[in-house]
Amino acid sequence: MRKVGAIVAASLGNFIEYYDYALYGFLAIPLAETFFPNHVFSHPLVAVFSVFALGKISKPLGAFFFSRWGDAKGRKGPLHFSMFGMGIIALSIALLPGYDVLGLTASLLLLGLRLMQGFFLGGETDGARIYLMEYMGKKRFGIANGLIGVTSILGIYAASLALGAITENNYSWRWFFLIGSAGAFVIFLLRIFLPEIPFFHRRQKHDHTLSLLPTLKKNKMLFILVIFMAGMTGAMYHYLSFFFPLYMQKFLPHFAQKHITTAVQNGILTYAIFTLIGGVLTDTVGQKKYLVVLKAIVFGLVLLFVGLLYVQIFSSFLYILLWGAFSLSTAPIFSYIVGALKPTSRYRILAIGHAIGSLSLSGTAPGIAAYLMGGAHPYLAWVYFLLLSAGLLFCSVRLVQKIEQQNA
Repeated sequence: MRKVGAIVAASLGNFIEYYDYALYGFLAIPLAETFFPNHVFSHPLVAVFSVFALGKISKPLGAFFFSRWGDAKGRKGPLHFSMFGMGIIALSIALLPGYDVLGLTASLLLLGLRLMQGFFLGGETDGARIYLMEYMGKKRFGIANGLIGVTSILGIYAASLALGAITENNYSWRWFFLIGSAGAFVIFLLRIFLPEIPFFHRRQKHDHTLSLLPTLKKNKMLFILVIFMAGMTGAMYHYLSFFFPLYMQKFLPHFAQKHITTAVQNGILTYAIFTLIGGVLTDTVGQKKYLVVLKAIVFGLVLLFVGLLYVQIFSSFLYILLWGAFSLSTAPIFSYIVGALKPTSRYRILAIGHAIGSLSLSGTAPGIAAYLMGGAHPYLAWVYFLLLSAGLLFCSVRLVQKIEQQNA
């Protein structure tokens, strides 16, 4: 029972973390109306997504702080503290007065809260991923990673329900942040009882491997691959979940908004289901046997999807199929990388690399897409999406080559 409780507390915390974080993207329109009104800002949505991107500046700082703590003293402390911080931030956003009350101060405070949210997020996802992998054992790395993937995407799915629940009431969006705050505080209390990973009861207190630069130098190629693969994967998430409905609403309005919203929710749910399936396959079939092949299939589906959008055709089936294939192709990545790293460097390589990728590629994707959508050739936004998919295929090939060389 204790083992089940630890798995639940670690994975459900990730659900709340992603719910709180994804809400901002799904509530972009009411947030723009509240904090960046169009009579003051010429491009309110660009402003909202710029804050989204800038909020990730602090994520590498949070990743460094929490991952060093986690590699030095154990995984439990960072997971506990990061959840408390996310609860405070969600509560603060819910209660923050809008531009009509505080003027530009409201916009700046929102940016500040997103910066703080990014800091705490830097310690959660990869910390929970590594904790579950180590707690469940190497033979279940794939399933553990799948659980983190499922809870992450279910958190995003829960946040996506806000799309169909927002009313004309200017305050209705705030309830979703209040729900996220309450959930974070519940998980914070549950994590008091998390057992520590046994390795950290046995290791020496002082370890030269905690020096960051030698650790990065020793794992340079894996660190670079984490940056690009995590960043481009996150960027594709944002495209398919946040940017896609905005594009459809503006350029293909003949498709009912309710139909598009349902497609997004079904796509996210499909991703969650196939993430767990991919985790099981990773443990049974192996990582490298299908990683590159599935990335190639995803690229082909992206090419077809983008081509149909160019001629103003949208297929719900293809959209959901793309989510499923994308999920299966992503499942082996982190378990493959974690298995190649030592316990005293895993958290830092994964968390800091992930954070830098989020800042440079993932966090900027919605803003770049919104900017391109507002230009003379809005379809270029989807060309960028195609380039992200091609980049993931290339990095998957390099990852397999690197780990095979390392194991030779």
